[in-house]
Amino acid sequence: MVEKEETRKLQLTGGATYTISMPKDWITEMNLKKGDALLLNRQKDGTILIFPRSIRKPEKAALAVVGVSVGDKVDTIIRKIVSLYLVGYETIEIRCEDKGITSSLRIS
Repeated sequence: MVEKEETRKLQLTGGATYTISMPKDWITEMNLKKGDALLLNRQKDGTILIFPRSIRKPEKAALAVVGVSVGDKVDTIIRKIVSLYLVGYETIEIRCEDKGITSSLRIS
């Protein structure tokens, strides 16, 4: 997976709240829209992991399923899988919604 680093400025809004803008391409890839919830998970090293609430692992579930279509970009699929892994799923199952996983996706 190719890491993509961007710099964003912290902004003070209303005197009591700090905000930061999110990269539009990430929002689009994660199929998010205005008003969707993002979860912030504070890590022991001081970093914050941000992920959509829609991929949050339910307390008792150990399996996540990623639907893959022939037209999906490899980077998008990888990001979804890595996000699920970081959230803590023990098993991530990849299911192709079309005829099957193409050889180009298998090689990647």
